[in-house]
Amino acid sequence: MINAIIGSLVTVVFLLCLYGAYTLGRRQKKTDVAIKLSEQEQLEIERKLKGFENIMNYDYDVAIGKRVST
Repeated sequence: MINAIIGSLVTVVFLLCLYGAYTLGRRQKKTDVAIKLSEQEQLEIERKLKGFENIMNYDYDVAIGKRVST
């Protein structure tokens, strides 16, 4: 009998701890704020994306001269 009471008490305390952690986590969540980029920053990002695209589209056959792209 006493074991059942202790077990139910531990279960209730555990669920209360989970709920408390959940509410604290929701309260401390930061919201994302959109930032307006300057023209220079926008150009820099576009250059980085274009450079990354060039890296991903690299063709070894063209680089060593086996095949010429048209």
